[in-house]
Amino acid sequence: MNMNWFNNLSIKGKLILAMLSISTIVLLLASSAFVAYEMTTYKSGLDGDMNALADVLSCNSSAAIQFDDPTAAEVTLKALKAEPHVVVACLFKETGVRFASYRRDQKAMIFPDKPEADGSVFHSDHLAIFKPVQINDKRVGSLYLRVDLEGVRERFNLYVGIVAIVLVSAVLLTLILSAALQQVILKPILALANAARIIKEQKDYSVRVNIFGQDEIGQLTEAFNRMLGEIQAGQDTIEKAHQSLLTQTNQIMEGVGVLSASAKQILASSTQVATNASETATSVTETTATVGEVRQTVQLTTQNAKKVAEGSAKATQISQAGQKATEEAAEGMRRIRQQMESIAESMLRLSEQGQAIQQIIATVEDLAAQSNLLAVNASIEAAKAGEQGKGFAVVAQEVRSLAEQSRQATTQVRTILKDIQKATSVAVMSTEQGTRVVETGVKQSSQAGESILILARNVADGAQAVNQIAASSQQQLAGIDQVASAMHSIKTASAQNVESARELETSAKHLNDLGQKLRELVAHYEQQEAVS
Repeated sequence: MNMNWFNNLSIKGKLILAMLSISTIVLLLASSAFVAYEMTTYKSGLDGDMNALADVLSCNSSAAIQFDDPTAAEVTLKALKAEPHVVVACLFKETGVRFASYRRDQKAMIFPDKPEADGSVFHSDHLAIFKPVQINDKRVGSLYLRVDLEGVRERFNLYVGIVAIVLVSAVLLTLILSAALQQVILKPILALANAARIIKEQKDYSVRVNIFGQDEIGQLTEAFNRMLGEIQAGQDTIEKAHQSLLTQTNQIMEGVGVLSASAKQILASSTQVATNASETATSVTETTATVGEVRQTVQLTTQNAKKVAEGSAKATQISQAGQKATEEAAEGMRRIRQQMESIAESMLRLSEQGQAIQQIIATVEDLAAQSNLLAVNASIEAAKAGEQGKGFAVVAQEVRSLAEQSRQATTQVRTILKDIQKATSVAVMSTEQGTRVVETGVKQSSQAGESILILARNVADGAQAVNQIAASSQQQLAGIDQVASAMHSIKTASAQNVESARELETSAKHLNDLGQKLRELVAHYEQQEAVS
C-alpha cells in the first residue's frame, strides 16, 4: 500500500486522522457486537413468544378438531389479528388434511401442503413454527404459524441509526478533543520547527527552544538545544581557524609567487639544456652512424680478404693435387698403353685360336656327315634283317639323331665363332686406336703437369699477398671497433644526458603548473571568502 500521502500530511493532520481512525474503529466494533447481541436476543424472545402463542392456539383448537368444527377453529385462529407479525396460520388434522386457516391479508404466503416436523425454524424472511394439537396426550392434528421478521428489521434499522448517531457524536467529540490536545502536543513540536526554520534562514545558532515537559518531545528539545550549543562552539572554532587560514593563505600566496617565478626560470634553463643535449645527441648519433658505416666497410674488406686468402689456399692445394693427379694420370696412361699392347697380343692369339677352332668345326661336320651316312646304311641293313634287325635299327636311329644334333651344334658354333671373329677384329682395331690415343694423352698429361706447376707457384705468391692484406684489414677493423666502442659510450652518455634534461624539463613544467594551480586555488578561495 502506498503511504506517501500519509507521510506528506502535517503532524496536525496525522494526529487528527489517527484519533478519528481509532475512535471510529473502536465504536464500530462495539456497535457491531451490541447489534449482534441485541438481534440474537430479540430473535430468541420472538421465538419464545411465538411458541407460547402457538401453544395457546393448539390447546384452544383441540376441541374444534375433535368435534370436526372448522368454524370454531377459524374463530380461534382469528384471534391472531391481535399479533400483526403473524402472516399465515392453519390447522391440520392428524391425516394431514388442512382443517382451518388464517391469513393476515390476501397477499400473504400460501399454506404448506402438509405439516412438517415439530419445532421452529428461522428462514431468511420469516419464522416457521409447527406445534402438535393434543387431547389427553393424544395427537389429533398440527398447528402451523408463519411469522414475518419485520420487527427484526425495524429493530436492526433502529440500532443502525443509533450507531450512526453515536459515530457522528464520537467524531465531533474527537475533533474537539484533538483541537484541545493539539495545543499540548503540537506546541513543542511547532517550537522546534520554528527554531529550525530560523537557523536555516539566518544561520543563527544562538537560538534556543523552550522545554514544555520531560516527555519524549521535551527530551528531544533538550538534545536539540545541546546540539545547537555544540554547533555554535564549533562555529566559533571554525571562525578562528578561518582567520588563521586567511593569514596562512596570504603567506602561501607570497610563497607561491616566489615558487612560480623560480619554476619559470628553471623551466627556461631546463628547456635550453634539453635543446643543447638533443643537438649533441644528434651529432653523436650521426658520428656513430658514420663510424658504423666505416666499420662495416672495413669488416667487409676483411671478410673479402679472408675469403680470397682462403680461395688462394684452396687453389694452392688444388694445384698441388692437380699436379699430383697429372703425374698419376701420366703413370696411368703408361700402364694403359702397356695393357693395350698386352690386349693386342691377346687378340692376335685369339684370332689364331679361332682359325684352329674353324678347322675343328670342319672336322666335326665331316664326322657328322659320315655318322649320318653310316646311320642310313645301318637302317637299310636293319630293314633287310627283318625282326632280328629291329634293335640295330633303333641304334642306327639314335646314331642318326646324334649326327643331326652334332651337325646343328656345329652350325651354332660356327655362327658364334664368326661373331667372335668379327668382335675380335673390331677389338683389334679399337686397341690400335686406343694405343694411339693413350700416347697422345701421355704427351698432353706431361704438358698439363708443367702448366699446373707454374700455376701453383703463381697461386702461392698471390696467397701470400692476400694474407698480408687480410692481416692489415684485421688491424684496421680492431682500430675501428675501438672507435665504435668509444662512440657508443659517448652516444649512451648523450642519450642519458638528453633523458635527464627532458626529465628536468618535465619536472620544471610540473612545478610551474603546480604554482599556477596554487595561485588559482588561493584566488578561488579568496573569492569564496569575499562572497560569504
